[in-house]
Amino acid sequence: MANNYFQFKQFKIYQDKCSMKVGTDGTLLGAWTNVPQTGRILDVGCGTGLLSLMMAQRAPFSMIDGIEIDIDAAHQAAENKNHSKWRERISITNNNFFTWAAKWDKKYDLIICNPPFYNQGPKSSSTNRDIARQNKFFNLAEFIQTSKQILTPQGAISLILPAEQKLTLLEIADSNFVHANKICHIFPTPLKPSHRFMVQLFAEKTDLQEENLIVEINGRHQYSEQYRMLTKDFYLNI
Repeated sequence: MANNYFQFKQFKIYQDKCSMKVGTDGTLLGAWTNVPQTGRILDVGCGTGLLSLMMAQRAPFSMIDGIEIDIDAAHQAAENKNHSKWRERISITNNNFFTWAAKWDKKYDLIICNPPFYNQGPKSSSTNRDIARQNKFFNLAEFIQTSKQILTPQGAISLILPAEQKLTLLEIADSNFVHANKICHIFPTPLKPSHRFMVQLFAEKTDLQEENLIVEINGRHQYSEQYRMLTKDFYLNI
């Protein structure tokens, strides 16, 4: 029987209660994002708590809040953080981000999110999985607007999205006076088109830095050197 957890170098993620499991997208976003070493970080839609734990590992003097709308996933994220050595720096809340943020008085130096992607297509047998995967429950424009309201002046928003949403994201960001300073286009293999991009948005506009990242070369689980270097502090066997 397969394990109900995913073992990283410095923490373990149990995921049997979560609709969305540990995947490449979340791990890449957590490893790639520029992280403030002090201050406060918010993980929106924290799921298993993966990004919250990655942020705690990378930012040893920051406090991390995770918010999750699904009660089972929130409980699991809390369990995962409680089993970690950073339990005192991570707080998990079961709530709707948009209604919660409207009443919240704290400001964040980083808001990180691996959001639901799919607004069309067949529903699964799990309502929780549909909520986790379908962005009819998550409006990107509303997310950017809400996040900006609880960011510090030097704060950043970090996201991973489908490649086809890049122009939409940039338009939304521009209309909310936040700017993409850093973008990474993700290619599954050298022969396949980019299917995801990671972006970091700031209030202050600077020159945009764009890069490409290829995940696998020469076959399944044959990871590129760039991918290995980016994730080496987290994955056990890479």
